[in-house]
Amino acid sequence: MKKNKTAMLLAGALIASSISLSPAYADQTSGETSSSAQESIAAALKMNFPDVVNTHWALRHITKLTLEGIVEGDENGNYRPEASISQQDVIIMAVRTLGLDSSMDSKAAYNLPLKVDAYAQAYVAAAIEHKLISVEEETDKASASKNWGSKTASREWVAKLTIRAIGQQETADNLATESPAYSDLKSISDWAKPYISAATVLGIVDGFEDNTFRPKGEVTRAQMATFLSRAEQHSKNLSPRVVRGYVNHISSDKISLFDEKGRTSTYKIKPETVFYGNKNDQAIEPAALAYTYQVSLVQQGGTAYYAEILKDEDRSEKVTGTLLHIKDRKMTMDNFEVYEIGSSALVLDAAGAESSLSSLVIGSKLELRRNSITGGKEYGQVVVKEIPVNKTSTGTVQTISGDSVAIVDAQTGKAETYTLSKSSTIVDADNRLVEKSAIRVGDSISYTVEASQITQLRIVKTQTGVSKTVQGKFSSLSSDKTGIFYRDEKDGYGAGNLAPNVQVIIDGVVSPSLYDLEEGDQLSMDIANDQIVKITVTNRSISSVLFATFIRFDSKYNRLDIQQADGTQNAYTISDNTIITFAGNSLPFKNYPGFGSLFTEGKKIDLKVSKNKVTAIQLSLDVSGVITQINTVTNEMSIRASNGQSFTFKMYSPQVEIPNKSGATIADLKIGDQVTAAIDYNQTGVTKVSVDSASLMRVQYVNSSQQVTAVNEQGSGSTFSLTNAKIVKSDGSAAVAADIQADDYLFVSFKGGVVIKAEIVSPARGQVTNVDPVNGNLTIQEPTGRIQMFTLGTDDVVKNGSSVISLNAIKAGDRVQVVSQSNGKVSVQLATAMTKTFSSYEYNVNQMEFGTEGSTERYNIHRSAYYHKGSETLSASSFNKGDSVKVYVVENKIVEMEK
Repeated sequence: MKKNKTAMLLAGALIASSISLSPAYADQTSGETSSSAQESIAAALKMNFPDVVNTHWALRHITKLTLEGIVEGDENGNYRPEASISQQDVIIMAVRTLGLDSSMDSKAAYNLPLKVDAYAQAYVAAAIEHKLISVEEETDKASASKNWGSKTASREWVAKLTIRAIGQQETADNLATESPAYSDLKSISDWAKPYISAATVLGIVDGFEDNTFRPKGEVTRAQMATFLSRAEQHSKNLSPRVVRGYVNHISSDKISLFDEKGRTSTYKIKPETVFYGNKNDQAIEPAALAYTYQVSLVQQGGTAYYAEILKDEDRSEKVTGTLLHIKDRKMTMDNFEVYEIGSSALVLDAAGAESSLSSLVIGSKLELRRNSITGGKEYGQVVVKEIPVNKTSTGTVQTISGDSVAIVDAQTGKAETYTLSKSSTIVDADNRLVEKSAIRVGDSISYTVEASQITQLRIVKTQTGVSKTVQGKFSSLSSDKTGIFYRDEKDGYGAGNLAPNVQVIIDGVVSPSLYDLEEGDQLSMDIANDQIVKITVTNRSISSVLFATFIRFDSKYNRLDIQQADGTQNAYTISDNTIITFAGNSLPFKNYPGFGSLFTEGKKIDLKVSKNKVTAIQLSLDVSGVITQINTVTNEMSIRASNGQSFTFKMYSPQVEIPNKSGATIADLKIGDQVTAAIDYNQTGVTKVSVDSASLMRVQYVNSSQQVTAVNEQGSGSTFSLTNAKIVKSDGSAAVAADIQADDYLFVSFKGGVVIKAEIVSPARGQVTNVDPVNGNLTIQEPTGRIQMFTLGTDDVVKNGSSVISLNAIKAGDRVQVVSQSNGKVSVQLATAMTKTFSSYEYNVNQMEFGTEGSTERYNIHRSAYYHKGSETLSASSFNKGDSVKVYVVENKIVEMEK
């Protein structure tokens, strides 16, 4: 019976305290303040004290009350958390909690029946007036005290003040006949028992480990902050800075709440905003504030600086399915039900980024959410779980189950699972139709996915094999072009059947076919199912002819006559696919009608040729190579091009550009410099010399103007612009400056002071599974399970910190970071491994703190750090104080942390 009564009282208290969820909301308001006003507010806000360390057990509560303006520091700016608190200081905090301080006259003279210090008189007067304390009660108690206000507050007295301050006197009155269940009940004053019972029931106070309450014990300033902070969720009187509501959406820079009437309010989030849950006093990540969770914010000027979960109850109704149709905010899902979407509904992708209804793709897998709080029929959130995949790729079959095929994509190395469509086309390497049963685990395939279903699948190589690869010298094709004749490696005759779609690869030839094969070509032929599926010409190479003199072009026979720089004359054939480049544009010869007017007798031209065929041609406007001579007497410069040709040009007061050097002149150039020399219109002299260089850079910062600040492998910093640069990802696909983030690696190519290309290099990080120093092989397994093997050459670098080490210094089980550049260079960084005692996760500054009280150290966290316990993936907030962890650090940032 006693328990039932207590439960009923608690329920009544909770209902009473939740009648007013928040200050008044306005429909779709943001509560925003101007930028300058926000900056002033932020500068005036105090969030912490120098004597309250980040690991202090009451940090959460002190921070919260500080932001609310309830607690302040002393004259030295300290909080003194472990100091005992006086009764008059408790009164000050309680009066501020009620918001009564705004109407006080601090300069008025007070004739109080209780003796208090001058700074507290106005607060004590307000407390008496609003019945927080009774003069009769306090006079009896203070009879032996000379100064009532400076007397140290006891735990039972604080329980009374706290209950009254949050408007829960009625709860205490209802518990007047109940005795608090503490083993030292006899030590508790009779007048205090109802208040201690109420504070215990409401979760504001609790006893000690020995089940005592110690009512006469002193209360520290940290404990007082904790009492009031915990009590707030039951308070009927909230600070004007406090906002309560239910989470509508949270992103990296804002949080949106709604109340029981569906009215919303949005607040900005700053990097220093702190978040807490309702399970313990450890900081949490913002993503933990889920849709419909009840939360409380402390905000100023429209910016939330503190957020805590009051109830982590999912009060939403969810519908999942595939989108079939959408019109006028009405969605038809694959259950053929129609759902109405609210006019202010949020559309979110799987990562939580906002989108719009107009961006939804038919066939997407969606989750519709409707809160059960406001009672509305419309759905307030649309979460895109999966967008229909449309792609063509290659990969390896991992598993087959019914119509479901799991494929390891060759480009990403990740497993993807798709369903075979009912009308899918499955063929073997020879494009012959086969049944689904022909697909086997381990097969290499090419496939097309439409709307997340496989519509076409070709078995390129079965697990039992491309059967073999043969070498030979091309002789001829059969008359029907289904067979090929060649001389084998022993000069004997060989023949083979050609697959209908045989692939032909010839270096430098655009879209080659069987008709481009020439007698004497050295061939490498892949055979599958007794047919040749791929032919690679191995003895043809593209050579460059620079600064040749154009003699004539015979359009009837597409014959080009030129004279090389050494006087040798040659004749070449131009085909329809020969690439013509002029003024930065490249077109095939068949689409370039102005060829005859551009290339005229006497012009200097650059060619790329394969045997007697021209694959590319352009006017000679610059030359790239190594400086072999600078003669200031004759005013000449000699350059040896990459093809071995050497040229000497007059220097027409050329402009000189050197990366990261302003005001460069000819005197700054050196023999051996790799340069690009721009040639004048008459093609006789140098007008500009740009020193070419390329280096691997680690990004520190990228601004909105595409200015990048980065450090090179030697640790030197520089800032450069990507405005005119070609930006690509490591797979060669196009990218933009916005794709680059701090800690990314860029392989930057400079032409003088201008970046012409920046490649975003994605490092591989993981555990070493095998080291083969003899052959230079290093094999690692990434957290995703992907296994990669890297082969290191003599010029590749292995480092431990800043020290160069040998590959055999790395052992299986080590963690490494491997950067593989497009120029073939491989850089390996051995991670520093340390065993630490976890202290705290400092979300605001993205740091982990380790150690114990008095001896702590912090490390920055890499944005893609991997947290785990064995094979179980964790989050940054999964660690508890005192946990023993293994930490792996690369370039002063945590890349992996194991519990």
